[in-house]
Amino acid sequence: AGAPFLVRAQAFAQEAPIAVLLDRLGEDVRLYNEHVTFLANPFLEGRLPGTRGMEIATEYVEAHFDKAGLERPVEGSSYRQSFPVGRRRTVTDATLSGGLLTLTHGVDFGVTGMGESGSAKAPLVFCGYGIEKGQEGYRGYEEGVDLTGKIAMIMRFEPMDEEGKSLWATRGPWTAKAGFSRKLKSAEERGALAVLLVSPPGAADDRVGDLMVAGRGSRNYVHIPVLMATSDAAARLLGAAGVRISLMDLRPEADAGGVWRDLGCADAVNAPIAHEQLIAENLIGLAPGTAPPPPSHRR
Repeated sequence: AGAPFLVRAQAFAQEAPIAVLLDRLGEDVRLYNEHVTFLANPFLEGRLPGTRGMEIATEYVEAHFDKAGLERPVEGSSYRQSFPVGRRRTVTDATLSGGLLTLTHGVDFGVTGMGESGSAKAPLVFCGYGIEKGQEGYRGYEEGVDLTGKIAMIMRFEPMDEEGKSLWATRGPWTAKAGFSRKLKSAEERGALAVLLVSPPGAADDRVGDLMVAGRGSRNYVHIPVLMATSDAAARLLGAAGVRISLMDLRPEADAGGVWRDLGCADAVNAPIAHEQLIAENLIGLAPGTAPPPPSHRR
């Protein structure tokens, strides 16, 4: 009876070497590993300030401080020492509409943190990739193009081939020209009231279905609203406004050279971004000393 049990134990040891090692190293190491495993769990959202995960992690540590008999040294009999760590941008009641169609924020489009709050109802203008100057004489805008009073629709990435891959990149999928910063600043400098970013159809990039929403780490570049719509939502938006040309029809023009086209429709955007102060907390527990004070030294 003992032999089969020994075989099973040896098999378990081979399958779970960490568990066996922790058992050999003792209770303190096992408890330490449990704490690290819990606090590093993705469920806690990186313990980032303002997240539910941070509060769960804080309460977890406080419970173990209490179990260890630590004193609460922070004013107000607390373990928590609070301090500000910047602001978080959140979006509520955002809208994007064209014709009789109103898109859904967080599903069809997102208000990104790359711009600021604002609203506009203005003509929609297709600006290709929004790249001022590229390789081999590529110019995204003709001289003197004015976007004053317009909403600029700009495609992500950069000119691509029929397979959806960059025409310019030699290392990596895209060059620096595909970045957001210069595209957005260029549109703002030309007077655009807002920018609507869309993923070009057929792009060989896993991010074509992603939406960037304020509060998820995006960096601020301009002072006008910057929205991002999925390719499908952008197509429905154009269709609802009576635009007969599709993004797939427009993309080859942008791939070949600069393009600026008034789409003959008006969109309405409302992009309210709220700024919330973020607070983080140090956790401090005091273990009082037990040794007697040292004797005084007198001369």
